[in-house]
Amino acid sequence: AQGVSELDVSFAGGTCTYQYEQI
Repeated sequence: AQGVSELDVSFAGGTCTYQYEQI
């Protein structure tokens, strides 16, 4: 994720990964 307060949703192998980054 880039920027401030961005929500990334990634799908891999049928799994959902939520990564919340605050820079």
